Amino acid sequence: MADVNFKIQDLQNNFTLERGSKDREDSIFLWEAINYLRFLSSSRRDEILKPIFSSLSQEIDFSDVRCLSWKEVRTMRQGGMHFGSHGCSHSSLVELSDIEIRKELLESKRVLEKELSQDCFFFALPFGSQLDFNPSIIKKVEEIGYLKCLLKFVQQG
Repeated sequence: MADVNFKIQDLQNNFTLERGSKDREDSIFLWEAINYLRFLSSSRRDEILKPIFSSLSQEIDFSDVRCLSWKEVRTMRQGGMHFGSHGCSHSSLVELSDIEIRKELLESKRVLEKELSQDCFFFALPFGSQLDFNPSIIKKVEEIGYLKCLLKFVQQG
C-alpha cells in the first residue's frame, strides 16, 4: 500500500472516500471512486478531483486523451466500422440536469457528425447499467434524433 493518501470529498453530498487506509485496497478505492464520480456532471467531477491533481508532483492533462485518434476512427470508418455517440464526459446521465443531458447528447452527436462527415444514429449509454438510465433519458435520446439507444442489461441470478 502506498503511503500517499488521497481523499475524494464532496461536501455538497456528504461523501468522503479516502485512499491509504489499511482496510481499503487501491483497486477497491478506484472502483468506489469511479462508481461515485460517474453520477456527477463533468464540471462537478473536475471540482472534486482538482485537489488530487494539484497534490501530485506532475501536471496531468486529460483534455486530449482519447482511446483512438480521429485519424484512426476515420480509417476504421472507411473499413466499414460504425461509430455512435457515448456522450462527452462519460457521465451517467441519470443524475444530470435536463440541460446537461441535452448538452451531452447534442455535443457528442455534433462532434461525431463533423469529424466523420456523416449522420450519427446510435447512442450507447456510458456504463449502460440499469442505474444509468430511465424512460425520460431514452425519450431525450430519441427526441435528439438518435435511432437506437444501446443499453447493457445484466441478468440477475
